[in-house]
Amino acid sequence: MAIIRLTALFLALSMNAVLISCGTHNKAVLDNKGKPLISGDFYYILPSTGGSIGLATYRNIFPNCATSIVQHSEKNHGHPVVFIPKSDGSINESSNLLFQFYLPNFWSNFECQPVASTYWIVYNTKIDGQYLLSIGSDHGRRQHFFQILKSTGHNSYKIMYCPDGRGCKNVGVIIDSDGVHRLALTDTSFDVTFVRG
Repeated sequence: MAIIRLTALFLALSMNAVLISCGTHNKAVLDNKGKPLISGDFYYILPSTGGSIGLATYRNIFPNCATSIVQHSEKNHGHPVVFIPKSDGSINESSNLLFQFYLPNFWSNFECQPVASTYWIVYNTKIDGQYLLSIGSDHGRRQHFFQILKSTGHNSYKIMYCPDGRGCKNVGVIIDSDGVHRLALTDTSFDVTFVRG
């Protein structure tokens, strides 16, 4: 009888541990008001250090066309982003997501043709050995998934780059020789919040 009770207790504790683990993995990503992010809606990504996330030109790649993802210093919300889950339609912590800028009528401000894709990718351009984030397409050579992980602040998160859904690396900010804060793969991440557009 004692063995049966111990076995039942062990199974109950094991099931509870599994449920806790699953609940943590499937926890919804929340916006700045504590509401779950919705696939298909657009959101502004605001760094905890100030400014906003948007696009800027980069002198070595389409110098007249904004394709580089940067941290703007202006007190606006930057450019809105749509999050597209790989599966099941939910935007959860540690789930694989595509990030896409929502940019209607944006290209009229630049001397270039609109870029074919506004999805976030990691391009082959480096600054001080660190790969920069930009928009565009690498013609299907890999899937540029990102993940959102909870950080320490209230409704604060960090962004990870997970090519093909694995081998994740931090997305952080580096400062180039022109003083531009560019998003890149770095050793440390930076905290952001999401504001619904």
